Amino acid sequence: MRNPIDVLNSLSDKAKDPTYRYERLYRNLYNPEFYLVAYKNVYANDGSMTPGMDGNTIDGMSSR
Repeated sequence: MRNPIDVLNSLSDKAKDPTYRYERLYRNLYNPEFYLVAYKNVYANDGSMTPGMDGNTIDGMSSR
């Protein structure tokens, strides 16, 4: 599987082109490292301990 940082950088670059059409983005959700990168980007935020729409906070995340 591709490195999630590389994929996210590529997606970010393509987002600058308003005519670009994303395809098969769901494939990235099968890579567990994407969730680790997301967690690292969110857990240090001030609002990470604020319950979301579902009532859960970042400390409720689990890899299982």
